Amino acid sequence: MAPNALTFIAKKVQQSSGDARKALEDMSLAIKFCLDSLSDSEKTSRNNAILVNMQHAVKVFSVVSKDFQERILTLPYLSKVILCVVVTLAQAKVSTTTVGILKRAVTDCVMQTNEDELVSLENFQFMLADLVDKGLLCFEGKGSEDDLCQQQHMPVRLGTQLDDVEQVLEKDLSQQQFFGKLRALARDRATEFRR
Repeated sequence: MAPNALTFIAKKVQQSSGDARKALEDMSLAIKFCLDSLSDSEKTSRNNAILVNMQHAVKVFSVVSKDFQERILTLPYLSKVILCVVVTLAQAKVSTTTVGILKRAVTDCVMQTNEDELVSLENFQFMLADLVDKGLLCFEGKGSEDDLCQQQHMPVRLGTQLDDVEQVLEKDLSQQQFFGKLRALARDRATEFRR
């Protein structure tokens, strides 16, 4: 693998989740793209040339990007609200967003925007677990994911690039009138949590 391709993949993964397993998966996918682009005779030749290059590494993230967009676009409404609040809190430089802070901010935002969505503890916990399973959120600290809502002080953060999540959410939610109000309310909550 070309050193610049390896470095590119490592930096992209470091900026999102920092998970070494994800870096290995992405490298494996780059190798697959490289092998798919070779003819049968090229595959069997014992040439020691570096085959996986930047073109293959970049292709990994364009494919991942489409999958990533699909994961967000197919989320239930409340999950999108949770992501929107996490993005807004991160942009407002809230030093640590915890499960408790996130629950309060999401509940306030949903109530203030007069949406009929119910933010029960069980529903919130289910949505958080789903967002973690999809790689969109990460929890830091110890404890069982089943008890996340009892662990109000457990830190939570995006599992991927902030700008990428924001872009997809804006495209999807900007059509809905509540989106601007939701972002403003989340920013207000962020100033409270920074104090």
